[in-house]
Amino acid sequence: MSAYVAQRYPSSVQLLTDGACYGPDHVLTAIVSKVWSSARLPIAITGRGRLKIVEFVAAQIIDAAERAQSIDDLMDGVPRIFEDLRACDPPHFDVAIAAWSETNGASLWYFDSGGEFGSPNHAPWELHAVPHSWCASELTGKEMVDLRYRNGPHQQPGRFMWVDPSYLKDYGADVMELIRSKPTGDHFSVGGHCQLTTVTADGVETVTLRTWPEDKIGQKLNPPPMDLSPSKVMNRHERRALARRAA
Repeated sequence: MSAYVAQRYPSSVQLLTDGACYGPDHVLTAIVSKVWSSARLPIAITGRGRLKIVEFVAAQIIDAAERAQSIDDLMDGVPRIFEDLRACDPPHFDVAIAAWSETNGASLWYFDSGGEFGSPNHAPWELHAVPHSWCASELTGKEMVDLRYRNGPHQQPGRFMWVDPSYLKDYGADVMELIRSKPTGDHFSVGGHCQLTTVTADGVETVTLRTWPEDKIGQKLNPPPMDLSPSKVMNRHERRALARRAA
């Protein structure tokens, strides 16, 4: 598992995911959907780590969703799923959970087991509510800030990922294109396709925004480089506003 972006809006939660699966040699072995959802309750799950581990965690949560009375009821019990898994000492992983809570509406949670997926802002093996957004990728903190305020390749005024619910539908593939251009150490890990999953009170919908035909099974990923500099996507006024926010 390689990268995802999770964004919470007042009326929805969105997950932007890729589809690349690869082995220890970093050779692409499959292109799959990395989102798991319930047909009964409005909830979707994605994550990073070994595919079998993330699939297992998602399956446990989805199975519980089939028996739960509500999202609120389900989420009360999710920490116990992680506690049981911790006793097995699995390889490290992280997950993002997007759902529509009966009490709080659009809701987003993040969890990691530490290790290479650990966050300095979150204790491992604890479920954390995320108020706005979460970017799980190889981007640096500065690059994530630049990405958060990125307003699209066509300089559309006022269109920012963190406030515009249609932003990821229109520009999500370009966002993932940027993320995929950043290597993980000495190899690339994001590819196959870019999918957008939207969770609302009415349920879950996943659409494919872009595919990368050049990503071939049996070969390593090798995306073209891209410029992550905010100066390439912001005008002078927007760069100054970003500098004031970061100060």
